[in-house]
Amino acid sequence: MTVLNEQSSGDPVCCQPEDALLVLAILIHQIHIANVVPIAIIDIPAALTALQPSNPPDDCLIRKISSTSIPALHLLIGYTKMLIQVGDNLSPDLTVLVSTQIQDLVTLLLGPKQEETQVTSKCGLRAARFEAVKHDILEHIAESELSITQVARRQGISPQYIRTLFHCEETTFADYVTNLRLEHAYQHLCNPAYSDCCISTLAFDMGFNNLSWFNRAFKQRFNLTPSEVRNLARRSANQ
Repeated sequence: MTVLNEQSSGDPVCCQPEDALLVLAILIHQIHIANVVPIAIIDIPAALTALQPSNPPDDCLIRKISSTSIPALHLLIGYTKMLIQVGDNLSPDLTVLVSTQIQDLVTLLLGPKQEETQVTSKCGLRAARFEAVKHDILEHIAESELSITQVARRQGISPQYIRTLFHCEETTFADYVTNLRLEHAYQHLCNPAYSDCCISTLAFDMGFNNLSWFNRAFKQRFNLTPSEVRNLARRSANQ
């Protein structure tokens, strides 16, 4: 993507995938996109940026930010992708929370002051990281080899930090993954579209690699065996 600025010297600013541009909207003159790529536009207060609308110097009109040099951008991108997939299905209260978290991430991204860092680390940043981690798990839940190390590597954080996030929710990474897989298995067993799919196949498709352990965990979680859940769903559908 190339952006031309109507008040600068005219030299284009070229961006690669997962780069970001910080620019005053009123100063954008032209955007050229070589290929079809998704673009997320976030409208943020000028007070959070180094760009000011009154007579800014030419070198401050556009600021390019690379995710390879600033890890916080990687987090913002992941959080934005998750929101795009959710779509418009956000309650008013959740919309306010999401807006606050995005502002916290932008504050961190642009080099926050000490007091801003304290607020961000305690509130929005931790919540945004946790949501990104859970979304990552959901995307890879069917992979039997899914591990905390893989998620940490993709999110650009340490495994210990992920353990801390789950500890604050009084659970663990392993328990969260197991419960999510069990919930998905339960939903599939109740779904008529999977009525002809054997239970072992469903279990393996959900990321379980041990059928006996799956059956024990399922019975402990729902107080019913997978077969009992499927039979109840079938009887309910036939009534």
